[in-house]
Amino acid sequence: MAGEMILHSDLNCFYASVEMNENPYLRGKAIAVCGSTEDRHGIVLTASYPAKRMGVKTGAANWQARQCCPGLICVPPHYELYLKYSKLVRRIYARYTDDIEPFGMDENWLAIPYGRGDVEREGRMIAEEIRRSIREEIGLTVSIGVICSRSTWSYFWSLLLDFFSCAISL
Repeated sequence: MAGEMILHSDLNCFYASVEMNENPYLRGKAIAVCGSTEDRHGIVLTASYPAKRMGVKTGAANWQARQCCPGLICVPPHYELYLKYSKLVRRIYARYTDDIEPFGMDENWLAIPYGRGDVEREGRMIAEEIRRSIREEIGLTVSIGVICSRSTWSYFWSLLLDFFSCAISL
């Protein structure tokens, strides 16, 4: 083994995507998973892409989200369901490595061994295989970034913490 590559995965609009997966009526609609949906003081935990395009933001008060998007469908969170989906996704990751570092239910870092080949090309191929498997087997979408080593990832992570945003191009 020549080294390892690090994949960072982030399930897209995770709570909202799970809700739409479980209830096809919600697909393609502006939805938000909200705490205290009956209470004016609850907040948006996540929103679907149609809701985000209308200005709904994570952390916004429910009433503010409804002002941005009058037809917004607010659904309460179902954490047991999100945990179930998170475990299903991690089973797919486990096909590639047993070195999985979860960061919440929807984000993970995977350390994957690779040979002497092109880490960028190999990493992109593995990331695409994982993305396809998650989409086909579970019905969710995931964004995956590839970086060549833990030390490089640590460096970029420190930049992220310092500046709160960065772009990593291979």
